[in-house]
Amino acid sequence: MSRFFKQVHVMSALIYGAIRGRIAAAKHEAQTLTYLVREGNELALDLYLPKATDNNPLPLLIWFHGGGWVIGSRQDIEKVIIDQVNRGYAVASVSYTLAETKDGIETHWPVQCHEAKAAIRFLRSNAKKLGIDPKRFTACGMSAGGHMAAMMGGTIGNVKLDGSLGDHPNVSTEVQGVIAFYPPTDFESVPRDFDGTLDYYEAESPIAKILGAPLDEMKEAANLCSVCQQVQSGSPPFLLLHGDRDPIVPVSQSKILEDRLKAIDVPVTFRREPGFTHGDFGFNKGEHARAIEQFLDELR
Repeated sequence: MSRFFKQVHVMSALIYGAIRGRIAAAKHEAQTLTYLVREGNELALDLYLPKATDNNPLPLLIWFHGGGWVIGSRQDIEKVIIDQVNRGYAVASVSYTLAETKDGIETHWPVQCHEAKAAIRFLRSNAKKLGIDPKRFTACGMSAGGHMAAMMGGTIGNVKLDGSLGDHPNVSTEVQGVIAFYPPTDFESVPRDFDGTLDYYEAESPIAKILGAPLDEMKEAANLCSVCQQVQSGSPPFLLLHGDRDPIVPVSQSKILEDRLKAIDVPVTFRREPGFTHGDFGFNKGEHARAIEQFLDELR
């Protein structure tokens, strides 16, 4: 398949998935909360709660959207994640600052990580008021958001990545599980001859934008932004889902993370899905959705 047709295929999959996710989310009423004010800018999250509960604190899924750190919004939620509201889970979909805005403002890693961890601290600090269980948080995300979710689970207590943003700097950023759909995990391990639609070493790539310069010029920053280089023993269980026809994030990125997690005795399940592409809606149904629900229920 040519690069052009790969791009069309992926864009179609992403658009279809985004539409299905937004339709599913529209069935639930969201409470929008400001979790952080940074440099005069408000960052918000949308909290979705089940309509009927037994008044016990709810397990929480914390969702980070995809978009290569340069596009996307918290309204873009994977359908299988928002559907968990029907199964008694709360879902918080978190905004974070994009690496480059339309007016040219640049914000580089690890600011996005510090913001995401501030969101976790905010949610934990306000857990009782919000009706959520501070001991049952699962970080979730797709693509760039999958990278963010993996970072939340793999770098608990990492001083450089925890940051001190927000009103609750001493509150734990711990999560009890991670669900990552096709996450980039180790930038420098992506082959230069990767036959996909994205050149990780190109000056205008999303990787260059999140790092602040091309990958070859940002070795230290790339290390700090690569889950495989930062993940530590004692991290919570991971569920990784990745299609073997992904032309944006090679499936080897999840395999590398699986190997790294196993080497440090972190529980991990890696579902390599034959024929699936980036943003494939197939992750949201059938055995794939059941695997996600089983993983969550085992954490619960």
